[in-house]
Amino acid sequence: MAESFDRGSAIIIEATLTKAEPFEDPVLWDPTTVKISVYDPSGAVKVSGQDMSRKDTGKYYYILQTEEDWDRGYYGVEIEASDAAYSDRFYNDVAFELV
Repeated sequence: MAESFDRGSAIIIEATLTKAEPFEDPVLWDPTTVKISVYDPSGAVKVSGQDMSRKDTGKYYYILQTEEDWDRGYYGVEIEASDAAYSDRFYNDVAFELV
């Protein structure tokens, strides 16, 4: 179940990025670009293609400041990560809930 937050709260969105290597377990990955988009319950874009911050190898975060007038409900998050040889997209349509 998605974590719930009050509208107007700052939310830390965390992502652990891995990539597959042939015949090996996935490894933590530091792409050259990591972008985040956030969608409200109706699918409208609230944040589009913002850079995420790097904490450590493969560990990224974004601090989302919600507004008190944002809709209540479940919000989706899309993360796009890429470098010269590899790209990936991660999507969670129930990343968090505003109450």
